[in-house]
Amino acid sequence: MPLVVDFFNLLLLRRRFLKFFLVSVVATSLNFTVFYTLHKLFFVDYRIASGIGFFCGVVLGYFLNSRWTFKNNDEANPKKKFLKYYCVYLFSLGVNVLFMDILVEYLGIYPSLSNIITIGITFITNYVGTRFWVFKKPVAN
Repeated sequence: MPLVVDFFNLLLLRRRFLKFFLVSVVATSLNFTVFYTLHKLFFVDYRIASGIGFFCGVVLGYFLNSRWTFKNNDEANPKKKFLKYYCVYLFSLGVNVLFMDILVEYLGIYPSLSNIITIGITFITNYVGTRFWVFKKPVAN
């Protein structure tokens, strides 16, 4: 019986990971669309457009991950949960900037390739922070 339970837990984990990946693709697409629209069509400074795009992506990601990926039904303190989620993504933003600098400036890797590498790194930090801190299931007594 424990082998069957482990198998179903693995399937659930893989399904949740896939859902998180899909939400990340959608949120990143929104982030880029908002950035591109503001910067290219409305001539907003690229830093401001990037910040607004980032925030929009985080808000959409939070909503989709809380409702679909992790099926969070705990509405006791949604502001606190969103703040934790936002902190995870701010941390990942810092990781992104740090690794971009290391890869481009010190290792001489082309910026576009460095960006792809850092997206992979921050995807992992986002998943771990979201899964094990933001939407952590309470331990049963």
